[in-house]
Amino acid sequence: MILELVMESTFAVADIYFVGKLGASAVATVGLTETYLFLLYSIAMGVATAVTAIIARRIGEKNREEAGNTAIQSIFLALLSSLPFAVAFHY
Repeated sequence: MILELVMESTFAVADIYFVGKLGASAVATVGLTETYLFLLYSIAMGVATAVTAIIARRIGEKNREEAGNTAIQSIFLALLSSLPFAVAFHY
């Protein structure tokens, strides 16, 4: 996961390098977009790690019904946590 975030940052630098030829406003747009993407990826990775641990514990307890409930709740949590980003940047 850390490698993915490092690669995302490297991708952002490469983006800014190539977009830099278009002007300052293009660089600012890419920089702002990458900041919010990084934040969204970080939240998603944190939730994914927590959900994986909780589901693994429920499976280890032989409680598959609770594991299923946790999985469904995690999907709703993911949708709910991404909703502000979707609303703020819908255009």
